[in-house]
Amino acid sequence: MNKPLISVVIVVYNAESTIGHAINSVLQQTYDRIELLIIDGKSTDSTIPVIKSYADKINYFVSEKDEGIYDAMNKGIAAAQGEWVFFLGADDTFYTASVLQEIFGSADLNHMDLLYGDVEFSSNKRRYGAQKNYRQLIEQNICHQAIFYKRRLFQLAGNYNTRYSILADYEMNLRVFGQSRFKTNYISLLVTSFNDKGTSNTNIDRYFHGDMLRHFLRVDKIPYLSPLLQQYHFYFGYVSVFNKSVLTGIRHILTSWITGKRKGFYFLLTGKLFIMNLLYKKIKIK
Repeated sequence: MNKPLISVVIVVYNAESTIGHAINSVLQQTYDRIELLIIDGKSTDSTIPVIKSYADKINYFVSEKDEGIYDAMNKGIAAAQGEWVFFLGADDTFYTASVLQEIFGSADLNHMDLLYGDVEFSSNKRRYGAQKNYRQLIEQNICHQAIFYKRRLFQLAGNYNTRYSILADYEMNLRVFGQSRFKTNYISLLVTSFNDKGTSNTNIDRYFHGDMLRHFLRVDKIPYLSPLLQQYHFYFGYVSVFNKSVLTGIRHILTSWITGKRKGFYFLLTGKLFIMNLLYKKIKIK
């Protein structure tokens, strides 16, 4: 059996303190069929000199302005030559040097389109991940630093939708898991050490939850008060309030308080986010 070539794509912008660790975690892999691609968004700190110090180990490098992380990831897809594509964060690392060997060293994965495992949060060492079906994915996403995509998948399903500046990876996963033609497989293995304090934890996607809520209601015919939709009601409501659609926003926020498993959580989160936004402006809608 021929071992597949794995394209590891690192998207980076101003990560001088972490990019070297990310690169080294790729270079230390015992698996010998890897190409490393780095897509830089025109960093203004010392990121580029750090990257260039590994020039002979990097298969593809570009530094240019982009339209956000998912635009950069789409550039990585276009440049990748491997059978499988993996996106490693510039502040993340592979969990061990043998991860890729354990996944791709012997198993026949030709019939699979998407593989996923677990990550360890770097802040508290908590393991995150589990096997999911489409409905379970609606409630909770898979960390994209634990996912390997067959490159042909993007040709069939499309690339990341750059309308979603924070959660295009979630939309992609829902798109894939929602179609039975794509074969997914869970591997109970820690893939990366993941920085869980990054952008997606301090920003809210402007469009994702509203678009997905409409899709689940109209296409999937999920009931309006289904527990599956709790987070979508909450975040769509929150964004609506700050877009001056106050009555719509309040209706959906209240819906999140009376449906689902985390009623108390979203009740308390409502107050927390509004206070943070008004006083400290740490939460941004992008």
